[in-house]
Amino acid sequence: MTRRKLLVLVFGFATTVLVILLFRWPLIGWLRQESFYEGRPTSYWQREIEEGRIWYLEFGKYWGDYRPTRVYVWQRQPGLLDEVRTRLGLAPAPNSFVRPSLLSGDRDAEGVLTELLSASSREVREAAEQGLENIRRRSK
Repeated sequence: MTRRKLLVLVFGFATTVLVILLFRWPLIGWLRQESFYEGRPTSYWQREIEEGRIWYLEFGKYWGDYRPTRVYVWQRQPGLLDEVRTRLGLAPAPNSFVRPSLLSGDRDAEGVLTELLSASSREVREAAEQGLENIRRRSK
């Protein structure tokens, strides 16, 4: 094999790997016919929530019609790619408390959140319920 053919082969392989990495989630979501939010399918958001930590603080007690207020806190666990990005100065600090935009109350997220209600993970279902509740609050 000549050097030129080898370079073309290596370049073609590298380009294919890059395209697969860039379009992995849209391709997975499209094949599974999932809803999309911000260009990412339900399976992406499910994984994003599962890789984080979600807990809630509850204030108040059940007194008559009064129900406790639940405040959800979410912290994403940094992965290997996040650590590389942080070292290059391209990502926020890994321990920052950043709520995924999916849970911000944006009406466009409703399809994904509805699909997440049937997830096997309790944390994902609770996050989806909170996201849908945030949508209801913003629409009032």
